[in-house]
Amino acid sequence: MRALVNGHEREPSSAALDFARGYAEIPPERSELGVVSRLPWYHYDADTGQRLVTGEHPTEPTSASDLDVGRGSAADIDPRHPRYEYWTSGPRNATPFYGDLLGDWREEVLAETGDHTALRLHTTTEPTKNRIYTLARNPAHRLGRTVRLSPVDVHGLLPGHRDPAGAEARHHHHRTHGRNLMTTRRAFATLAAGAALSTLVPATTASASPRHRRGRLIAHDGFRRGLGQWVTELQDGGTVTASHGILEIDVPSGATVWFKQRLEGPYVIEYTATPVSEGGVNDRVSDLNNFWNAVDVRSPDDLFATPRGGALAEYDYLKTYYVGYGANTNTTTRLRRYVGEPGVRPLVYDYTEPLLTANEPNRVRIVSDGSTVRWWNNGRLVFDYGDPQPYTSGHFAFRTTWSHFRIEGFQVWRLFNHS
Repeated sequence: MRALVNGHEREPSSAALDFARGYAEIPPERSELGVVSRLPWYHYDADTGQRLVTGEHPTEPTSASDLDVGRGSAADIDPRHPRYEYWTSGPRNATPFYGDLLGDWREEVLAETGDHTALRLHTTTEPTKNRIYTLARNPAHRLGRTVRLSPVDVHGLLPGHRDPAGAEARHHHHRTHGRNLMTTRRAFATLAAGAALSTLVPATTASASPRHRRGRLIAHDGFRRGLGQWVTELQDGGTVTASHGILEIDVPSGATVWFKQRLEGPYVIEYTATPVSEGGVNDRVSDLNNFWNAVDVRSPDDLFATPRGGALAEYDYLKTYYVGYGANTNTTTRLRRYVGEPGVRPLVYDYTEPLLTANEPNRVRIVSDGSTVRWWNNGRLVFDYGDPQPYTSGHFAFRTTWSHFRIEGFQVWRLFNHS
C-alpha cells in the first residue's frame, strides 16, 4: 500500500500500516508521514513506525473512551496553533452488519441491543417490487465489508443503479443465487459465533421471527354492520358508530371501545386510524391509545362482568399493555404495563416523538408474541419491549379522550408458523 501526502507518494512502514488508521503529514514541521491511531492520543512516523506520543493512557481506565475512541478527523483548523487538532465522536458504536440477509431484495440492519444481551435484525415492513443492484452485491463494497467492520465508502457503481454487467450478469446471478445465499448464511453464522465469543447471549425476549409475518386471519371487523363486536364505555357521552367501513369515535372526554372477542397470542393486530380535524367540537387531535391482552383483576375470567364508566382511573385494575400515542396537551408517546393496582401505571418507555398529525392516517401494527411486545405506526417500530413476565392473552380496546377518530381495516392475524 502507498499513500499520497502533499503530492508525494510515500510507502508506510509495516509497523505503521493499519487499515483502520488515517494518513497525513502531521505535525507539519516533520516531513514524515503521520498515522493517526484508532487508540487515543498517539500518532506514528510512517517511515520508521516510531510512536509519537502526544498523550497518555489513564493508569486506571474508567470508561470506554479511555480504551478506544470513535472514528475521528485531524486537521489544522485553529490558525493560532501550528499543529493539527484531532476530534472524534466518542466511543465507537458501529452497526455490526447490514445487507440483504434474508434474500428478499431489501437490506436489513443487524444491531446489538443496548444492554449487550442480544442481536436484533431490523427490517422494513414494506415489501419491494424493485430488483436493483445494491451496494451489498457490489464486489468492491462487499470486499470492504469483508476485510474490516468499519464504514465502507469504496464501491464500483452508482448506488441504486441497475446491474452494470447487464443481461449476462443477471443470467449468472440466476446460476449462482444458491451459492450467494449460502455465503450470506455463512456470514450471518460467523457474526453470530463472534457475538457468542463476545459473551453476547441471545436474550430470551428476542423474537424468533424478525418480520412477524402474518398467518391466518383469526378476527376482523369491516365496520359495515354496526357495533355487534364491540362494547363501548363512555365517560361523558359522545358517539361511537360503525358503518360504511368506518368506526367513528367522536367524544368529549374519556372513551374505551372494547373488542368482545378475547385474543390468545401469538397474534398481530392491524388497523388504520385517522385523527379528524374538520372544525367539530371534539376535533382536538389527541390520544390514539390502545389496551391489549387486558384482564380485569376483579373479574379475570370475564372482562365485562365488572362495569366501568370510561374514566381513565377505572382501568388501573387491569393487567394490560397500554400505548398512548400523543398530541395536543399529551406531549409524549408512551408504553405502559398495567399491573392491576389502583394508582399504579408502570411506565416502560416515554418518547417526545412521534406524535399525531391532524387528518393523517396511522397504520398501526401490534405484535403479541410471548415475551415480545411491539407497536408499529406507519412502518416505524415505535416500541420494542421484551417482557420477562408477559401478558399473552386478553382483550383489545381503542382508547381516547376528547377527540374524534375514524378507524378502519381492523384485523387480527395469527403469526406465521404458529397454528
